[in-house]
Parts: sequence; C-alpha cells; structure tokens
Amino acid sequence: MMGYMDPECMITGRADAGSDVYSFGAVLLEIACGRRPLVPRHEEQDREDAVIHIVHWVWEFYGRGAILDAADERLKGQFDAREMETVMVVGLWCAHPDRSLI
Repeated sequence: MMGYMDPECMITGRADAGSDVYSFGAVLLEIACGRRPLVPRHEEQDREDAVIHIVHWVWEFYGRGAILDAADERLKGQFDAREMETVMVVGLWCAHPDRSLI
C-alpha cells in the first residue's frame, strides 16, 4: 500500500527484511502522529508538493528539535513525552533513507 512501502522496494520490486522494517516505522509514525502516511501540507495546498510522506514530515520536526509537535493533536499533550519521543525516533530510524546508518 502506498505510504507504507519502502521506496527502494517500489523501485526494485523486491521486498526484504529492510522493507518490512521501513513499513513498521511508517506504522509507528502513523500511530504516534494520528495521521495517514501521506500528510497534507496546509500552507501549500495548491502546489505540486502539497502532500508529504509522514516520514519526511516527522523528519522536519525532528530536524527543528520539536519532534513532539508532530504528536497526535487529539492527545492534547496528555502523554509521557519521553515515551512519545522514543516511539517517534524508533519510527524514523526504521524508515531511515540510508540503511548503512542503521
């Protein structure tokens, strides 16, 4: 399913343990963020890049040092911040684009 498949798997057509790990990371991020794997960018609705993959979307928050801002808004901050950050970082590492770093 689009959004859960490892981009490398989509190109080569071959699934392996790494592609399963990628999918697991995407699911973790979907649960933690309360969003589908393709996230709309509200400020860029009319542009070609109006949708971003959840992995890239969370990486943007992580890069700004604000990963918890990507957490599911419906939780209204009622979660253990350390646990939420851990789940999100694990999701990012599972879906890391450079597998040699994992």
